[in-house]
Amino acid sequence: MRREAERRCSNLFPLRAVEWTSAEADATQIAAESADIVTASQSFHWMNPETTLPEVTRILRPGGVFAAIDCDWPPSVLPELELAYNECVANADHPQYADIRLARVKSWSKHQHLENIRRSGCFRIARESTFNKVELGDTERLVGLARSQGSVAALLRAGISEEEVGLVELRRTGQRLLGDRQIPWFWSYRVRIGVK
Repeated sequence: MRREAERRCSNLFPLRAVEWTSAEADATQIAAESADIVTASQSFHWMNPETTLPEVTRILRPGGVFAAIDCDWPPSVLPELELAYNECVANADHPQYADIRLARVKSWSKHQHLENIRRSGCFRIARESTFNKVELGDTERLVGLARSQGSVAALLRAGISEEEVGLVELRRTGQRLLGDRQIPWFWSYRVRIGVK
């Protein structure tokens, strides 16, 4: 992910406008009170809130904002295609694969983000806002999104076939409903905000 971010930023920003560092979320090595905004986009669930939020507060200036951004999965698309996506992810969450899923990195519930921000005592204000976005998507993009889900990715890494996971059926359903065309997708984002 970092390599991709560096590649994209090299085309968008002048040389040295973006500084990169390798560190853990709870030990960033960033100077105290040096940031106005800290974001965790689709990633806060991989961070221990008890150790990460104090670090975020340490690097934020007074009045600075922490934003944990997550989108609702899947985007709203055709009902039958959305059902096929949900069935694929449910296949990956089946109890028969519990040992494979338990072997992956620990995660924290996205539904607890706001409560974790509030309970940390690090922020004067904590709230949730929602946003919506419309963009175009096709079958392969939806299959790619399913592949990126933690449980699906863990099974694929463990050698479980795309057929067993349900990706082949998701692709078939998408091809039947969409062919090669793109349609509007409606994304909903939840942003949990803490103000220092």
